[in-house]
Amino acid sequence: MKKRRNVLCMILMAFVLAFLIPQAAMAEELVEVKDDGDNSLYQDTTLVYTVNTSASAFNGYSWNNITIDTGFSVIDPDTETETAVTLPADTYEWDAVKREMTVYGEKLSQYPDLWDPGEEIHINFTFRCNGSEIVSCNPSFWMEDADDDAEFDEDEDEEENGEKTGTVIDKETVLTNKKTDLEVKKTAGKDKKSLKNVAAVIKKSAKNKDTKGSSFSSLKAVQKKADKKSITIQWSKIKGAKKYKVYAAPAGKKLKELKETKKRSLKVRKVYGKKLKKNTYYKFVVTAVTGKSGNEKASAVSKTIYAALNTGKRTNPGKVTVSSKKIKLRLKKNKKMAKIKAKMKAGARKRSVKKICGFRYESTKSSVASVNSKGKVTAKKAGKATIYVYAQNGKYAKVKVEVKK
Repeated sequence: MKKRRNVLCMILMAFVLAFLIPQAAMAEELVEVKDDGDNSLYQDTTLVYTVNTSASAFNGYSWNNITIDTGFSVIDPDTETETAVTLPADTYEWDAVKREMTVYGEKLSQYPDLWDPGEEIHINFTFRCNGSEIVSCNPSFWMEDADDDAEFDEDEDEEENGEKTGTVIDKETVLTNKKTDLEVKKTAGKDKKSLKNVAAVIKKSAKNKDTKGSSFSSLKAVQKKADKKSITIQWSKIKGAKKYKVYAAPAGKKLKELKETKKRSLKVRKVYGKKLKKNTYYKFVVTAVTGKSGNEKASAVSKTIYAALNTGKRTNPGKVTVSSKKIKLRLKKNKKMAKIKAKMKAGARKRSVKKICGFRYESTKSSVASVNSKGKVTAKKAGKATIYVYAQNGKYAKVKVEVKK
């Protein structure tokens, strides 16, 4: 009996050494964004990926004998098929000595066939020793537009976006209140942008609606990835922000602070201290924090986004498309209005999206062109504006609007 126990222990130990330890090594980041940055590529920035030479996957190998093959690919959000893509030689640089890959946003944005804001590109690394493959990985980056036109006017858009709407999905009726934003009580001497007061408003309601003063175009919070155990959300950089606070809850419940981070992305595995469940949608809000300790401000608050694990029967919206990326209006009665027609497909095949809310719309300059909750654009005065059309998980498309007299 004792011998049998010893044999079983030896078998169990062999299993741990042969399977669990290599799996832990694979969980390490083999290639990382340099200086702990995030993987958003803007038109005026560069991204540098560096090989983590100390990763345990490389233990026992001499770097003098290791070669690294690189390539690029894109994933179609509708079909989930991966296709190899060739980037022009001037858009990236591989330094074999430093083992670093640099991607240039300014150069890549000059190729309209390749530059697609919101698109994800994988960098495929294959590590070989004396010709035999050791391990491979495919970190990715997202192309993003610059934020120089984000001038959301919450007061002007409040009336346009305050229509009562109802959508029947999965035999449930999801209603948004006439006022879609949470009210902030006006108290004498109260700083509505103080981090403490904003946090109190965010956590106040269990209803699925947006915080008053929040905007989409500032942070562009979005669900970037989802697998069987985690949801990754990402947001844009806010000038002067020293950190970001992320709030989360199951849809329909009160938001609680989840994480404080200096990064611009977060992989979420637990909400309310519990592991994420399949077929359950979760909601997230991100705030950008500026100011000194004791006088911190919430300089930007994201719209509430909703996402689920990519497993079971549910998934998240895929790429959002619009029938026209440009609209021209005039300040004449018969030419001062237009309707935006938007579409989106499920992000994974054989799974469906349960709608928590329909498309939402936001104008960067509602004094030029306003937009209501149904996508109706109205010219206000001569000028240019951008309309963001975004799905419940933050996937978006943009429509450029030009208004002439």
